[in-house]
Amino acid sequence: MGIFDRNDPLKISHKFEYIKIRDPRRNPTTFEDVIPSYAPNKSGEEFLKKYLAIVRTSFERSTVSGWTMYLAEILPEFETLLEDESDSEDFIGFMMQGFAMAVCEDAYFKIVKPDLMSECAWEAMKSMQILQTMNGEDFRGENCLNAMLAGYLVARELKASRS
Repeated sequence: MGIFDRNDPLKISHKFEYIKIRDPRRNPTTFEDVIPSYAPNKSGEEFLKKYLAIVRTSFERSTVSGWTMYLAEILPEFETLLEDESDSEDFIGFMMQGFAMAVCEDAYFKIVKPDLMSECAWEAMKSMQILQTMNGEDFRGENCLNAMLAGYLVARELKASRS
């Protein structure tokens, strides 16, 4: 990925499937979801790398802060996913990551399907959670994934309500 990359930077070039969007309030992630697995393709890694590049270069701070304030307002809907209240700031931060992944999936990669999420976005979430764990962060594991799924779900619900 770079100036000599032959692939379109706003396209996921590796093959991927779609999976049902998971509402973490009804179907929270479990330990099995956070265990690393061998990925036969690289679409999740590609999504994560391109997503991080987009977030760092194309998202305006004012837009992101508006999204974060909105997520903080609706956090009570997801309180059951918090282990304790001290996790709320980290939870909102990872909700923001999931929200931004949904925005990228739609606005940049244009791979959105109704009621489905791209498998590459799910794999990117899992990779981000694994990085948190490897870095020894306090907020990780199932809670981290649930937060990203919550943000993703909120973004998709917002898009559906505006369509």
